[in-house]
Amino acid sequence: MNIPKVFAALSLVVPLLAAAAEITWDELIDVSDAALREAQRVLIEEHQAGRYERFDITGRNSEIVLSTGGEPGLVGKVVYVGSFSLRSNTWLWGWADKGVPQHLSQPLSIVREVGQSQGFKQLTTRRWQGDTGDAQNMVAIAHWLLDGKGMYRAPDDEGQLLRYWVITDIHPAKP
Repeated sequence: MNIPKVFAALSLVVPLLAAAAEITWDELIDVSDAALREAQRVLIEEHQAGRYERFDITGRNSEIVLSTGGEPGLVGKVVYVGSFSLRSNTWLWGWADKGVPQHLSQPLSIVREVGQSQGFKQLTTRRWQGDTGDAQNMVAIAHWLLDGKGMYRAPDDEGQLLRYWVITDIHPAKP
């Protein structure tokens, strides 16, 4: 175990957990939505993420690569948050998705912990009925608790399932 890395991770997580410990559901949605909106602004304006043609995720190492013409421009790390089915109008947390390797959603344990400590069932129930706004709220909450740098949403080939990822690190690709 790398003790300095553990302490560094805890120094980021503890203030977020402390803030979440005394927050209502509506406040949690408001603060997390504001944080996600600002992160998306930075991702698009400062990192210029919108100029890339492709966003590819490699599940093996939880990496996202933004590229144009096969040339990587930005690379980063991602956490698989979950999916929303437009067919059944249901949210499925990444940690409950049997079709996704566990390591991609393992960091979501903090989301479940906050849900359990606060009684927020939406954060602890594997699958539940909702709408795309609810899905966006789950992503925003995960983003805030994971100190995310942005999010990525990808539809399946039929356009009936939306998969959501939180970007936890993003930087220019090495030449």
